[in-house]
Amino acid sequence: QHDGPHEINAETRLILFSADRDASGLIEDALVEQTAESLNAAGILYVADISGMPGMVTKLIALPQMRKRPYPMLLGREKEDTAMLPRERGQVTLIEAEAGTITALRFVDDPQLLAQVLGTLYN
Repeated sequence: QHDGPHEINAETRLILFSADRDASGLIEDALVEQTAESLNAAGILYVADISGMPGMVTKLIALPQMRKRPYPMLLGREKEDTAMLPRERGQVTLIEAEAGTITALRFVDDPQLLAQVLGTLYN
């Protein structure tokens, strides 16, 4: 969201991916108290596919709001940027990893379950 590169590395334990507005809302609610430091310490990355958003909305409304968030977001601005990531409509994709290897893949649409998963990584 700050026009800089970011990488997914061996320290990444969980990727939260949203491909639509419903999933984004679930993630935003779950991360409301988080910062770049807390997410980094827990090994959590947030990736959002914004390729379907109209350009003017992205530029004038969405990006300014995203830049105010205290945590980093990796943005897929073109469809190809996130095409390889699995998705289910209205659900957050959770990609769990250990030392750079994917260990689990889940789809979550329950805010309590998402908070529970995140809570285990913060501790």
